[in-house]
Amino acid sequence: MRTYQNQCIFIIRWDGGAKDTYLYGTELDWNRQGPIQFENRFMPSGQAIRTWSSAWAYQRDRVEAQLPILEERKAYQLRTFLRDDPEGTVLLRLRFFDRYGEQCAFFVSEHRTDRFVCPAGTFSWKMELLWAGARSLWFDHIEVEEAPEEEPLPVSDKERGDTTLVLVIPEGTSRMIRIPALPDPVPGLRAMMLPTPYLVPDASFAGKTSLEELTRGYRKVVIATYGEKTKSAGARIAASLPGAEHRAFDGIGRMQDFLSGRNI
Repeated sequence: MRTYQNQCIFIIRWDGGAKDTYLYGTELDWNRQGPIQFENRFMPSGQAIRTWSSAWAYQRDRVEAQLPILEERKAYQLRTFLRDDPEGTVLLRLRFFDRYGEQCAFFVSEHRTDRFVCPAGTFSWKMELLWAGARSLWFDHIEVEEAPEEEPLPVSDKERGDTTLVLVIPEGTSRMIRIPALPDPVPGLRAMMLPTPYLVPDASFAGKTSLEELTRGYRKVVIATYGEKTKSAGARIAASLPGAEHRAFDGIGRMQDFLSGRNI
């Protein structure tokens, strides 16, 4: 688990673009409040069942760009929130194109969390879900963000016992989560963003340790929220942790004051 600094997480969802979904022989259970369920018993392996692109022309396609603009030679992290049956039978393929529309590179991921580098010369790119013999698929969303340059050192049991852990739940929209800068740590306080896998209701969508294990041994645990959209999630998560406290702040500024070590 790491500290975020001035970053955005781009969220890719299965929206209503029928032209981007393989529909021949498909049974699609559309649920705007939860995962999409996709079934197709006749689809050949290797077929793209859903495609997202960074280069749709709105005037022509009436569809806005569905993917973020990537920076050449920069590393990015992927997190895929889906459940396939059998496991490992839906893959993720990224295709990169130059300014003339020619494919210059591709990347295939078989993992729920993966890392890739945007190739030099990339002008646009596409993301595809590939069918590889699955019977069914439940899909929630995919996340793309800049990969961290380094991972933090683990916290020892002694350090945990002397430390208050503050887990911040970020605000966001349906397409993006903007991560606010966290103040430099002060003695006795460890502040970090709550990773998004813990905000997905169905735990089967991402491999993750329990919140109890994540917060084990800390002197005190505070769940911090700074907007209306995350208040209920903050209260729910705090209630699931024995002894945890939920602090709802009126804006980022007040939360950052709190994280600077005041009123702990």
